[in-house]
Amino acid sequence: MDRLWVDPDTGVRIVHRTLIPFRTAEGTELEQAPDTAPEKIYALLAEAGHKLRWTETARARMPLPDERTTLQLPDATRVLHTTRTTYGRKNAALLREEFRVNGDRAQAAYRITTESTRQLRAVRD
Repeated sequence: MDRLWVDPDTGVRIVHRTLIPFRTAEGTELEQAPDTAPEKIYALLAEAGHKLRWTETARARMPLPDERTTLQLPDATRVLHTTRTTYGRKNAALLREEFRVNGDRAQAAYRITTESTRQLRAVRD
């Protein structure tokens, strides 16, 4: 499911893509409504007994032609492309989201705690 979000104050456009594996959607209301909003998807997964956690990667790159048009990017402007994977029980990947936004008008901010660094080490081991 692709969505286009536009900030009403700045006009910044964000393309948001949600990819739900069949095994995640099977037997849930996501099976019939894959266009469910991300916050509702998280709630459904938590209600199903998953303790959710996420990993994100972010990179700047030159846009594809359709991204340049959709995001209304000036020439030579990079896209900030962030990929978020949601994990649940048994370290199973449940959901993948992608965010693409004008790299000149965006920033990525993350809250890091001592707990999150311990979890990061556990994922890498």
